Amino acid sequence: MFLVHRFFIGFCIGGLLVVLVPYMMEFLPMRWRPLVSAIPMWPLGVVLFAATAWFFEDWAYLHFTCAVLSAPVLLTYFVVPESPRWLAVQGKLKEANLVVEKMAASNRKVVPPYTTGAIEEISIEATKLEKAGKKYSYWDILNNPAIAKISLIFGFQW
Repeated sequence: MFLVHRFFIGFCIGGLLVVLVPYMMEFLPMRWRPLVSAIPMWPLGVVLFAATAWFFEDWAYLHFTCAVLSAPVLLTYFVVPESPRWLAVQGKLKEANLVVEKMAASNRKVVPPYTTGAIEEISIEATKLEKAGKKYSYWDILNNPAIAKISLIFGFQW
């Protein structure tokens, strides 16, 4: 049972952490992006976890509670639409336009007339970059002294 709980916690929360910030940034208006990206969610989660651990002193109950609380994240797969930008990069332009139309409808807004052109432009730009064939690796980080320094500092901070 412990293994099942750990799987749900890791799968739900681990998968969520990877995509949450870029996904939110894509759907937020430009004026809200700096504020939302600066909100420190990790410390809030640590505080809530500490409170939960204090309430459930037994580790088995703690894991069960965390698994149950993270399970609703699985439902977001069926509710949250795919990113319009990702769809455009994959060449799925009709689906990207449908997602934008649904977003506009849910916000009671009209889709701007240039949206289809912008989605097509994203797709064309992605194709150009793919054909350029520039591949990056971790060595590219170390080749630039400024980026290497920042990466090492952040690596030690974590």
